Amino acid sequence: DCVITHVQSRPCHCTPQSELRNMRRLTRLLSNDYFILARFLVPLAFTTVVVDVGEQFLNRSISRTANVVETLAAFGLAYVFVKFFVGVLGELKHAGLVLVHDRSGFHRILVFVVSLAASVSLLLIIIAKTQLGVWLIEDLHGVSSSVSTLTHTALTFLSLYPLIDAVSWYHGGVLLQWRHSTLVGAASMADIMAQIFSVAILLYTPLVCNKPIVVPILAAYGGVITRCTIILIGFYRLVYPKLQKEKTSKETLRKLVAFVAPLMMVLAVQRISRPMINLLVARFSPTKCQAAESVAVLTASYPLGHLPYGWLNQLRPVSPTFQKKHLGSSRPIIA
Repeated sequence: DCVITHVQSRPCHCTPQSELRNMRRLTRLLSNDYFILARFLVPLAFTTVVVDVGEQFLNRSISRTANVVETLAAFGLAYVFVKFFVGVLGELKHAGLVLVHDRSGFHRILVFVVSLAASVSLLLIIIAKTQLGVWLIEDLHGVSSSVSTLTHTALTFLSLYPLIDAVSWYHGGVLLQWRHSTLVGAASMADIMAQIFSVAILLYTPLVCNKPIVVPILAAYGGVITRCTIILIGFYRLVYPKLQKEKTSKETLRKLVAFVAPLMMVLAVQRISRPMINLLVARFSPTKCQAAESVAVLTASYPLGHLPYGWLNQLRPVSPTFQKKHLGSSRPIIA
């Protein structure tokens, strides 16, 4: 006899009502204030971490050169000067974050940003090409003439870096206003990837033997140009069409300077510590050779110490961004 057994399947607990409840929980999680805040802040903090990590790769590109100590010391002195000005100009992103409301205002502030950054680039060239640079690098720091010459060469090549970086961060600030921090973080990730790729290629070129100081400089340019390109493409595709064509803001040059000047002064006070450390370490070394060694060691080790806390500076854009009610939210996250 054939016995047919009917096995009753276990009832499914995934009823439409339970699925609806799960979807509601997920929606509440995604719309949670802290989740939105973390989604905005994490990519932004990543941009600071990437800068320190990228500096390690730039330093690594010098380690295969014949005269490692002098080249690393010269690049460290020049790059610290450039990073000081770049950091101060980076505060212009707050102008894009807060003051840009229409296309007219965006273009006016852009002219101000380009003019100020071009002035900084001109100042770097003056330092590199005049007696001011000799006094600042060789006499004041007490390094050898060979290190001083390499530093002047690096400053000359890096003179356009502040201009590209300032334009990038100004547009990035407008992207942050519209809460596209993920795009800004992705651009910073592309920056470091471009640096790694550039270093990997340049290490197998004759530049390593003929002009090793150029290797990290070209890698730095490869990174910042990549970041600037991604940010500009993202801005002009995602944000610029949404900016109002009619002039709605009443910001003048005086108001713009009054807004950004305190921010730039605060960051200048923060950033001046690194050049001062280089100065003290080199100045109080017994010999010029030891001065170069001390600066080289500091150049290689300082970014590692900056990693754990440097990202905290990115907390500043949180308040002005999330207090805006008109950017896709019916209420501000921060009361």
